[in-house]
Amino acid sequence: MAIMYGLVGAAAVGILLYLIIILLRGDKQ
Repeated sequence: MAIMYGLVGAAAVGILLYLIIILLRGDKQ
């Protein structure tokens, strides 16, 4: 359970960072 929770958390953080990068690029352009 702990391992799966960690994987889900890591995936969520990665997705959030990816979305933030896209938003920053959109603002700069």
